[in-house]
Amino acid sequence: MVIIDRAQLVAALPQYEVGEPIGRGAHGVVFTARHRRLGSTHAVKALMTVESDAVSASQRFLTEARVLTSLDHPHIVRVNEYAEHGMVLLLVMEFLGGGTLADRMGRAVDPGVASAWMLAVTEALSVAHRQGVVHRDIKPANLLFTSEGLLKVGDFGIAKLFAGTDASASVNIVGTPRYIAPEQIAGGRIGPATDLYALGATFYELLAGRSPFPSELPMPGLLHHHMTVPPRPMEGVPPALSALVLRLLEKDPGDRPESARDFAVELVRAADQDLGHDWIARSGVPLRIDSALLPREPAQAWRSAPTVSAAPAAGDPSPAGPPRNGPAWNGPTASAPPNGAASSGPDSGGAAGSGPPPNGLGQGGAADSHSPTDSGSRSGRKSRNILIVVAAAIAVLIVTGVSVLVANRDVFNASEDEPVVSSPAPSASATPGTGAPTNLLTFKADKGADRLAVNSTASQVAYVGSDGRAYVRSTKADGRVIGPLGGTATNVNDLAFAVGAEEPGGDDPARTPDGSEPLLTGGDFGDLKQWDPATGTQKDAAVSKGEGQVGAVAYSLDGRTMAGAADDGEVWVYESGFGDVNGDGPLRSPESEDHGHDVVAFSPDKKLVATAGYDGIHIWDLTSHKLERTIRNWTGDRLIVTMAFSPDGTRLAAGVVGQGVMIFDPSTGEQVGTLIDPGSQGGDVLTLGFNADGSQLSVFAGNTLTHWSADDAKPAGRSVTMHTRAVAKSATFNHTSAVIALGLANGEVQLWKVA
Repeated sequence: MVIIDRAQLVAALPQYEVGEPIGRGAHGVVFTARHRRLGSTHAVKALMTVESDAVSASQRFLTEARVLTSLDHPHIVRVNEYAEHGMVLLLVMEFLGGGTLADRMGRAVDPGVASAWMLAVTEALSVAHRQGVVHRDIKPANLLFTSEGLLKVGDFGIAKLFAGTDASASVNIVGTPRYIAPEQIAGGRIGPATDLYALGATFYELLAGRSPFPSELPMPGLLHHHMTVPPRPMEGVPPALSALVLRLLEKDPGDRPESARDFAVELVRAADQDLGHDWIARSGVPLRIDSALLPREPAQAWRSAPTVSAAPAAGDPSPAGPPRNGPAWNGPTASAPPNGAASSGPDSGGAAGSGPPPNGLGQGGAADSHSPTDSGSRSGRKSRNILIVVAAAIAVLIVTGVSVLVANRDVFNASEDEPVVSSPAPSASATPGTGAPTNLLTFKADKGADRLAVNSTASQVAYVGSDGRAYVRSTKADGRVIGPLGGTATNVNDLAFAVGAEEPGGDDPARTPDGSEPLLTGGDFGDLKQWDPATGTQKDAAVSKGEGQVGAVAYSLDGRTMAGAADDGEVWVYESGFGDVNGDGPLRSPESEDHGHDVVAFSPDKKLVATAGYDGIHIWDLTSHKLERTIRNWTGDRLIVTMAFSPDGTRLAAGVVGQGVMIFDPSTGEQVGTLIDPGSQGGDVLTLGFNADGSQLSVFAGNTLTHWSADDAKPAGRSVTMHTRAVAKSATFNHTSAVIALGLANGEVQLWKVA
């Protein structure tokens, strides 16, 4: 047993009041600790190293600790700090009071609850794997819950600290025998598939109520079974889920799903098929996952949107929820988890989906979900679209400026890039919606375009690839590409162009010397940077305040003020020289501390800045630096993904995942008109924007562009379906909504003139 003197922790962490041990593991002990100044409670994992070369060990542990502290996701236990004292290594982490998954096991768990838990773990693994971090020891004891029931993966990278410096399993087997992958036993190369095997063993236990291999096996026999013996059949488990779990437990890593993301897609499809499309809502499990993984549901009136119910208490035969939609699983009754996940609370966020989707896919075949309009021009494409949609990759939930980029699973045409204009809706005098869009540019981005920005003249398109690097592409004949901005070490979460009102040159901060509109990027650790998009050089010194990841950025209309919204709930506002607008520090609301802000936008007169996320819309007065008003989240728990002020500042439009668009009067917070349902075959709203005179709102959802009156939220102009070669997973308008940029799932970026 590892023995660690508590006095060593006290000496290494003087800023904490170290409490008593609350857990022990193979390599260390976990203590509680209270920050003396902040009063916050943390968990401190004390790890003992016995390596003879203390200097080498210290350097290796420091390198790994830097990686661990960079992992930031709602389903990952956050590592806040690292310290050393002699041969004791200390990781300060967030404290979770809801126990572990191991505490909730012992018999079969409801398949919907188990699937939702595994979806949370998969989302965490996907984030870590993209950063090159393999867990190596996924097991129920390392899957922890907050007191509100949100599942988080802990101990990322701890196993590697004791396994050596390379990617092999090393001569000392690292991992838990009950969940260890064959390649770990054989000393082979470790990779994402290793974590998926352990996840499969955990998933097997949740669904079947027992391990894949007999529990009475001695250690050599258990390792032999992992290497050569197929798992026992999963009796009484839904068929699609059973087949998927057995794929995870394949002996050859190449026979398992290629990535955690691929597994997540397959898991949602299997659960849809076995349990019905509303299984996530019925599970009551709070999730913070990519919205592209959510089953679709029809838009509904936001003010009456149902809240997500909690998971039932132990012994309740099935989770509470609405009747199942589609072929339900009628297998043996399974128990719900003890201490069910709550549907509300600071960390829960509610379940990620609720209610049945329209004409859902993945339930025995794709259904044609086209709207009645323009049916004649689409009918010939129906059979091809059905085949193609099954292969369409589910894209990543992205935040970009005032347009959070949310993937959709709409059908698309594989051979044409021609828009189809529907029969006209009620006429309007404004320009948008009066004709077919014109394609201005199509190019291939090596890493795709998860986030986009287009300048006012459409001469430059900026985008962030799947690797987190930012690039700028000229739309002129030379097609020049600048980037990655800041080199490969610079991670970018969002970007936005300024809209310069003055002539090139001079002292106008909204223009670079050659007349280009500056580009603003937001990154990790509160970083905000301005760039000259024509040269790729940084325009001003970077500013870094706060500790969160800046996931949304925006310029004021005159380009002289900028804002960055972080996932820790802070919003910083700066003038061009990076001086605070006033000295009162960041904007923060009590609710945003738990969920952060995902969207930010300035009013045209720069007197207001609006932020939004899961909690609703917060409107701030920049003169007084105070919260002017809050518009509560009318959906209950859905993410507000895009937002824009009208040019005169009298309207504020916001779009929510799977729930359409609402228009508000920002001076009162009152709703204008009714819910805007863009239709578009269930696709999520990717972006929205007002036209130049503010009379119309344009909405892009499900590869369809629609137009609505800003006065009463009624249809105005024609709707246009963009039959591109792949679905759009990201989109953004320029500041007048005359041009839209699309990032397609096949890596293409397209620029269209729509007004």
